[in-house]
Amino acid sequence: MGSCLVGDDGPALLIQRADSPIEQGAIHLDLRPEDQSACVEHALQLGAEHTDIGQDGDEGWIVMADPGGNLFCILQSEPDYQASLMNAPVTRTAID
Repeated sequence: MGSCLVGDDGPALLIQRADSPIEQGAIHLDLRPEDQSACVEHALQLGAEHTDIGQDGDEGWIVMADPGGNLFCILQSEPDYQASLMNAPVTRTAID
């Protein structure tokens, strides 16, 4: 049985352990919750881990790995993202 990370009223993301290993990078999701910090905390409670792939800390997203090793990013909220564009329009970073 999986645990729901997001999706009370909208799309749901379930985190489940896989019976067999999955090739790392086989799937990558970007989540844009209303509250990035709360979503990160919830992901950690469900077994996700912070992952360092070379980010410098100024990104608007946090890279994590699910219990099977699949990477995903928890993005800043849409209002926070729009505000960051207004504060530094020249230094936009594309989100993959």
